Amino acid sequence: MQTTLSHSLFHSRIGRRILGLFVLCALVPTSFLGWMSYRQVTQELIVQSAARLKQESKSQGMVLYNHLLTFTTDLSRIAAELPQDGTVTEEVVITASVKESAHRFREVRLTPATGPHRLELTQAQTAHLQEGKSLLEVSSAAGQLPQLTLTRLVNPARWEAGLLSAHLDDTALWSTQVKETLPGDTDLVVEDGDRHVLYSTFGQRVVLPDFRRHDSAAPIGNGMIWKLDTQEYIAGAWSMPLRHTFLVEPWTIVLSQTRDSALEPVDRFRHTFLLVIALALSAVVLLSLAHIRRSLRPVTLLKEGTARLATGDFSTQVTVQSGDEFEQLADSFNSMTDKLNQQFHMLETLSAISQAILSSHEPAAMVNIVQSRITESIACDAVGMMLLNLEDTGPTELSVRYIQHHQNQSDETKTYPCQLSEEHLAAMAAHPHHLVAMGTAVPSYLSLMMRPGLSLVIIFPIVVNERVSGVLALAYRQRKSAPSHDVTYARRLADQVAIALANSLAIQARLQAQLDLVGAVDAKQQAEEQATLLQATNESLATKEERLRHQQSATLALVQDRTVFEGSLPVTAKQLTTIAAQALLVDRVSVWIYDEQTQSLYCLDHYDRVATRHTFGQKLHRGQYPQYLSALERGQLIAAAQALHDPFFQELAGTMLSPDQIGARLDAPFHTQGKLAGVVSIEHIGSSRDWASDEQQFAQALANFMTLVLEAARRRESEEALAIAKLAAEDATRAKAEFLANMSHEIRTPMNGVIGMTEILARTPLSETQRHYVETIHNSGDTLLTLINDILDFSKIEAGKLEIQSAPIDLRDLVERTAEQLAERAQRKGLHLLVDYPPSVPTAVRAEYHRNSSNRHESPWKRHQIHPGRRG
Repeated sequence: MQTTLSHSLFHSRIGRRILGLFVLCALVPTSFLGWMSYRQVTQELIVQSAARLKQESKSQGMVLYNHLLTFTTDLSRIAAELPQDGTVTEEVVITASVKESAHRFREVRLTPATGPHRLELTQAQTAHLQEGKSLLEVSSAAGQLPQLTLTRLVNPARWEAGLLSAHLDDTALWSTQVKETLPGDTDLVVEDGDRHVLYSTFGQRVVLPDFRRHDSAAPIGNGMIWKLDTQEYIAGAWSMPLRHTFLVEPWTIVLSQTRDSALEPVDRFRHTFLLVIALALSAVVLLSLAHIRRSLRPVTLLKEGTARLATGDFSTQVTVQSGDEFEQLADSFNSMTDKLNQQFHMLETLSAISQAILSSHEPAAMVNIVQSRITESIACDAVGMMLLNLEDTGPTELSVRYIQHHQNQSDETKTYPCQLSEEHLAAMAAHPHHLVAMGTAVPSYLSLMMRPGLSLVIIFPIVVNERVSGVLALAYRQRKSAPSHDVTYARRLADQVAIALANSLAIQARLQAQLDLVGAVDAKQQAEEQATLLQATNESLATKEERLRHQQSATLALVQDRTVFEGSLPVTAKQLTTIAAQALLVDRVSVWIYDEQTQSLYCLDHYDRVATRHTFGQKLHRGQYPQYLSALERGQLIAAAQALHDPFFQELAGTMLSPDQIGARLDAPFHTQGKLAGVVSIEHIGSSRDWASDEQQFAQALANFMTLVLEAARRRESEEALAIAKLAAEDATRAKAEFLANMSHEIRTPMNGVIGMTEILARTPLSETQRHYVETIHNSGDTLLTLINDILDFSKIEAGKLEIQSAPIDLRDLVERTAEQLAERAQRKGLHLLVDYPPSVPTAVRAEYHRNSSNRHESPWKRHQIHPGRRG
């Protein structure tokens, strides 16, 4: 206990706070809980006493009910001994038959049930007696206990047999309800349905509360506290149901116990209350100390783990087995330690590679170092690298390492000759960060590197003194996009190679300068100047490396953001301006979107880094700034070290640059589908500023990123428009089908009339010429009706309800009728229509019949598909 107090209480503010809180929470609630416990126990004892009294009242009621049933049985036995077929005309007192029951009945009478001397009975009582049941009646007399009478029919089937009535003996009835047979300090009161006291063990007259059930759904028993003089009683009652057996209102059996006797067990609690409070307080203090010690142990372990983490120890885990949130916190801490260990291992690997590259001055050694150790931080399938000799314009060598991921296979290194053209150098200069090529779109200088299975190539230009001096290429299998962390690490390695090459050039220049110093004093001065220049170059490279690191982090944050895929322009613009201002350390960055309809630039977001405020809504109309917008449409990056004197920004000088004190400005336009889409503007307040090449490349990368976001937004709008157009086309198709079906049915009706009338006309006496004309009209009508049916078929085809059947036809008749229909038009045009039907061609064939036509003379050209090889 002494150890617990010294370490957990006095040396820990958390322990002292928890102990004080526990003690404070124990003093006040314990006293309150003691008082509440006393009240609760008191109420509980009252409730339990009431429940016990309810149960005992039910037991007493059941005993009394059994006595009544016993009386009823005795009366039924007496009735059975009497003549069942006799007739009672006058009242008779029966004594001989009740000798055995004399102790239960005071008097038994046999009275007539019919006649002038019969008893006055209600309809309900009459029906109850006819069922063979007994009728219980209560008659009250002043100053005496009520008299109970049982009445039943001698023979329920014959009223003439008379009524048997018996007065119950009070002593026999209440023999088991005397006070000596009840529990201690308990009194019994029995009330009838009219609240008349039938029996009471109290020594004086009492008036009880109304315990009757006024609701049939209420429980049988009831409990309450009532008062007699100065004494309080706890009562429990039970309603004894008698209506079904005796046709009388339920009796209420009430048992009462004094409140003092019921609460006698709780009196001892008051004497032990202070002792309970002291014990509770002691227990709370002990438990709080144990809890403090248990809680501070995980805190101590986590504190020690944090200290080890601060010293760089990432291997030691924190083990907490408390089974609560501290254990979850320890697991999270261990998970964070593992991730930090992985990150530091990755950084150490990259740092080791960078140091090895920087310590090497031979290009071949740099290539070997990168290819041999790049797999420690980048998981790719092939690594290609070549370094250019800026003085030699001939072909160079591409060294490729093919990485085998199986343990039983070793990596393979190949060397291929390759030639970089001016177009290749220009493409890499335009994208100094990296380029991505898929499948067959791989540049020609990397074509020999591609093997079956390699589908994605990421190209990282190695830029030294703003000139492409080499290439680092990563190839992947079964990938469609470049892994972001691989891009970051590979870009960093490429920058380290560029720094190493620059250092190598600087060292070569320094050696050459030293050789020149041997010749003359003037050469010494020149060498010193070159050394100073090289030092400035190194400092510039270090500054550039720092800028590149910030720019890469900013680019990575933008690429990993989901808004570029969701096409959320305002949110993406706000994030881009914030990240760009922090990466370039400029005062203001804004994103403008060009509206081709209004011929103006709309400010999507303008971020002020000093005020940390985002604004939007400003517009630049072409009519006010024509030269500026024309320069942006040409797609060239506008970098102005002195914005007020730059010709491209002359139109903005008076309205935007001078009022806001803009000293330097960098604008990177972006295009979609060959048209101006917007511009990313980067502004420096105050003096002039020279924009470095990497800063210009970063600005162009931001513009390219906005192009992707804008295309994603437009692609989403196009997809929504296509979905709406698809629904409209489907509605139009359904409307067209309905229109064709309705029009076809409307036209078929008069055409059927025309064809019918030609058939009627053909049955009249006609000349051969007239008959020929009528048949031609009939055939033409059939053809027109077939065309109409075909139109209807189109709607059925679109609805997928076209039915096809097979039927025999006469092929020769089909050809002849078709020729007759065309003969007249051919004759009008001066043409000779000849039909040659070879005898070898079959006449009877089967065709696919695809309409249930009502006209059996329709043109078979339209409603049949002929199969010449099938004969009918």
